[in-house]
Formats: sequence, structure tokens, C-alpha cells
Amino acid sequence: KSEQTLKDLAADRQRDTAAWLAQRASDLEDIRSGVRPGDYVFNQEGHQAQESLVSLIQSGTFKPEDIAHQLLTIDASARASGPLQTLLMSVKSGNLEKSSALLDLVIGLIQQTEEEQKQDSTAASSVRAGIEARVTEQDHAQRGEESKQERLAEAMAECELEANRLNRRQFQLLTGIQGKKTQLQRTAKAVRAIRQGYRAKKQIRDEELTNMERLRSLLMVLSGDHDPPSCATTAMNQCSNADQGMCTFATGPNKPTSSAEFCACEWGFYGEACDRRKCPGHVDGQHGYELFEAGTEGACGGPGKGECDTSTGACACSDLTTGTACERFTGCPDSCSGHGECNLITGSCLCSSEYYGDRCEARKCPGPAIGNLENRFQAQDPSACNGHGICQPSGECQCYEHYAGTDCSKHHCLDDCTGKGSCSETTGKCECSAGFSGSTCRYQDCPGDCGGGINGVCDRDSGKCRCNKGYSGPSCHKALTCNHKETDYTDWALFLPGWSKCPHGSMVVGLKTAGCTSINCIDKAVCAQACTGNQPLKVHHCYQANWWDTLNGKGWSMCREPYFLAGLYRNKCDSLYCIEMGLCCSLHGASWAECKHDISFGPEISRRDSLATVAPNHFITGLYRHGTSTDLSDLHQAASCSFMVDKQELAPIDSS
Repeated sequence: KSEQTLKDLAADRQRDTAAWLAQRASDLEDIRSGVRPGDYVFNQEGHQAQESLVSLIQSGTFKPEDIAHQLLTIDASARASGPLQTLLMSVKSGNLEKSSALLDLVIGLIQQTEEEQKQDSTAASSVRAGIEARVTEQDHAQRGEESKQERLAEAMAECELEANRLNRRQFQLLTGIQGKKTQLQRTAKAVRAIRQGYRAKKQIRDEELTNMERLRSLLMVLSGDHDPPSCATTAMNQCSNADQGMCTFATGPNKPTSSAEFCACEWGFYGEACDRRKCPGHVDGQHGYELFEAGTEGACGGPGKGECDTSTGACACSDLTTGTACERFTGCPDSCSGHGECNLITGSCLCSSEYYGDRCEARKCPGPAIGNLENRFQAQDPSACNGHGICQPSGECQCYEHYAGTDCSKHHCLDDCTGKGSCSETTGKCECSAGFSGSTCRYQDCPGDCGGGINGVCDRDSGKCRCNKGYSGPSCHKALTCNHKETDYTDWALFLPGWSKCPHGSMVVGLKTAGCTSINCIDKAVCAQACTGNQPLKVHHCYQANWWDTLNGKGWSMCREPYFLAGLYRNKCDSLYCIEMGLCCSLHGASWAECKHDISFGPEISRRDSLATVAPNHFITGLYRHGTSTDLSDLHQAASCSFMVDKQELAPIDSS
């Protein structure tokens, strides 16, 4: 029928006729007496007739044989498949009494199955809520630990900077100390030269005083007052020797012992019996050699250069010195390790630019370059290895953890950026590939950051959003009812027996009444699609909900979870119990989110020419009948739910 024809028919049917008023009064009498209306009861041509669901099945376009064949080929439970096959065979044979009994059994099975599904859904929702709570708790703990690690990393970086600063300060102090040490060595050398000069002069004076003692002793013997001294003691019994010395009376202040006589040594000898020879030595600033007792600072060039042989008065020079007083160098220690030149005047190494040490034994390590030129530093210099490693004597850097390169200038990144990014060798931080984030690039970014982190929480391990209530889809767009449309009579004509439906792909968000009180005046439906952002979702599956019994009295007539109301089926009578089925449809990959009972729905639908709607972005999922009348005023509430997309990929839009 055309839209205009249906509009004209609606105007005729949407009136409170005498027949309807009589029926409503009869219904009220039945309610007061506790009588429930029977299924599919209506007056037809003046006589009472009962048509059961069997008549509806018989009037369908399907063939019972085809359905029976399908039941045999599907994996249905024995509880369901047996009664269904028996019912179809009874319908085919025309045994209406048996069919009616079997139908009651099937309806009971449907109700029992729906209740079991409801319990399973409730249990699953509880488990899911528990899992989400644990995941959220773990996510918060993980983020807290990451923040802690980031703070520790920042503190470690600050400590490293402070350590480098202290190392540079220490090196400056050590450099200053080394300079003062060098100055002290020069001063000590000058003091030694002065001391050696003093000792040389003192030897001369001591020799003159000794000669005076000899002269005095000789005069004492010549005067006849004393016999010649003999120095007969054990220590001095070898004294009287023309080459070494002579026994002399100890009369002057220069006597070496407390005895009455002593051995006055000749030049170049010393000792109690003048039995030891002095060795030559060189005094800075003087020409020639001076003689020094063994072990003194000037003898044979001093310690390390040569040894004084007291039996001969000659110097036994070391491997690196030569000359009468071992005053000349023939080489340097270890030949400067092959890394420098030997100064034969000082006996010290002049190391090449890459080496240092007394023997040029240590190689400098690389550090901050000057332009394109490599620059090397001694181990104690904080610039060696760029301060990020230990300078080995071989000149190689042993880099600290997270540093690399011959000069430790390259930073290693933690976990090598987990293979999902590139490591900046300059900063040691990961430059993550597109779609990844975190200090090690281990986390996956979520689409749109889940609405800026407001509409949901990003599960960074999977890169998928966990949306808050009211949001859905891969990036947690607002879960909206969209493309709202008021139905035409070609889709929705509840004033006629049969189905009244929303256009394909949409569900009911409101019902519009006309100017009467029977179900004929559920004039139109306001239908809408489900959208995440601006993309509609595809309807996944629909089924015909059995409301044959639930609308016979007080209680809820509901779509099972996660289905939404998309249409109503009525028979030929006009009371509420004449609505026999609801068309319930689910969304692809979506489930119920926030559900509520809209008490404002009842007062609106009981009015004439009114619009009863549910909460924004909700679809109707059920109707509540109060059970005190059979007209529209008995619909006191509507159940409604918003939706959320469980799967992270939207289904393609159905263009049909």
C-alpha cells in the first residue's frame, strides 16, 4: 500500500471506537476478576475463535520440511531439537491439539534458555568487570612505577652531571698539585746542589783542620814531651800508612773520637782507620769532580745512578749512566717504551703526543674531538673517554653501562628500543617508530589517544582503548544514536496486524502516539542508528522475542542482552496484550553499556499526540506493563541501554 493510502487508513483506525471502548471495559473487568487474556483471542464475524501460534506457523512462507532438515544438520541440543522436530511434524500432520501442547513446551524451553543466557551474561559481566578493575589497577601501578623510574633516571642524570663536575674540579686540583710538585722538585734539586756545594767546601775546611792537628801532633813528639802516637786500638791499628793516613794526637776541636789519638786521613780516604776510599761526584755549577763518602747525596751522581766502591774509590754506574761520577745518561727507562725520545741530559723521557708516564708506558684515551681532529687525554683527565668510561693503559676506553664507541661518546638505549625505534647515540634516548612510545618504545599508541585520554584508557601493551561508559570504538568516540528518523507508514503501521519495524540498520529510541488510547495509536517510531564518531555500526543479528505471555499482565517484556528493540508485532485486537512479539537486534561487535529504566516514558506515551523517548544515546530494550489496564496508559516504563563496541574494528556499513 502507498504511504497516502496507509495514512488515510490510520486516520480511520486511530479513534476510540465504541468497539474499542467496550473491549477496554471488558479487559478491566477481567483484570479485576483476575482473569488473564488468552493468546490470540479476538472476535471475528460474531463468533469466538482461538488461533494459536500454530496458525501463525502454518501461515508462514517457510516449509516445515526445510526447517526439520536444518534442525537435523545443526548442532542443537537434544533438549531443543527433539521438541522442535516433533512440533513441526505435528503442524505438518494438522494435529493442532498436540502442536499446541508442544508449542507450550518449546516456549518454556525458550524462556528457560533466555533465563540461563541472562544468568550467564550477568556472570560474564561480573567477571569482565573484575578483570577490567584488575587491569586498571595494574595499569595505574605500572604507570606509577614508570613515573618512579623516570624520576630515578632524572636523579641519576643529575648525579652523573654532578659527578662529572666534581671530577673536573678534582682534576683541576690534581693539576694544581702536580704543578706545585714539579716546582717543589725543582726547589729540592736546587737545595741539593747548595747542600753538595756546602759539603764540598766543608771537606776542604775539615782537611785543613786535620792538617793542623797533624802539625800540632808532630811538634809534641819533636819537643820530647810525648812518644809518637801508635793508634794501637783494633779499629785504628792500620792507620799509620803513608797513602791512607797517620796516627795523630787528638788535641783540637776537629778530633773525630773521644780518645787521645785518632787517624788523620789523607785526601780521598775516610773511616776510623782511613781504610775506605771516597768516590767522585759532580756538583752543579762547578767544574771537575769532588770526592764524597759512599752513600752521601753527591757520590756517583746520587741514588739510582751509581754505587761507590770504597775499596777502589771508583763508581759502578747503573745501566743508564756513565762517566767517572756517573754524571752522564746513556738512555732512559725501558727506552721510553718506544713511545718517546730520551733526554740524555736529564735521563727523562719526552713522550709523543699520545703517550704519557715516566717511561711513556701509558697511552692517552680519546675524548671530545676538536673539530674533525681526534683529541686524547690522560686517564685522570675527566675528558678521557668523555667522562663515560675508564681509560685503560692501552689507550682503550672501558665504557660504563649504556655507553659505547671508542671514546664512549655514543649512548646505548635501554633494551635497544625493543626493536621498535632508533637509538639516538647523542642523547641515549629512543626515537620511537610511528605508533610506539615510552622510554624503550615498548608501548603501542592507541588510536586518537582514546579521545585525548578522557574518553578512555589506552592499554599500551595491546594498543587498544578501554573506553569509559558512553564511549566506544577503536578510539573511544562518543557512543551515539545517530541519523534519527521518524518512520513512515510503509515501515511502521501498528494500526494493522503484522510487523511494524524501524528501517533496516536502526533501532527504536522513541514512540509517537496519535489521538486514541489503543495500540492503534502507537502511531510512529523514532528510529536511529548506532554510531561511534560519525560511523554507523552494522546490525549483526535479529530475533523475534516472545512477548505473547509477558504482555498479558504486569511485568517486563524485554529483549535479551545485548539486543535492542527494532520493531513490534501485533495481532488483530487492539489491547496491549495483542502485541505478541518484539523484534530485537544486536550490533556487530557491540554490547550493552549503561542501562536504566525511564520512568518518564510512561506519562508521555499515555498522552494523546505525544512523543515518549528514552535517555539520549540509548535504545529501547523493553517495555513495562503495570497491569491495571490494557490501553497505552498501562505502559509505565521503558528499559533502555547505551552501547559499547567490544571489538576494536568497526564492521563495514551495510548499504542495503
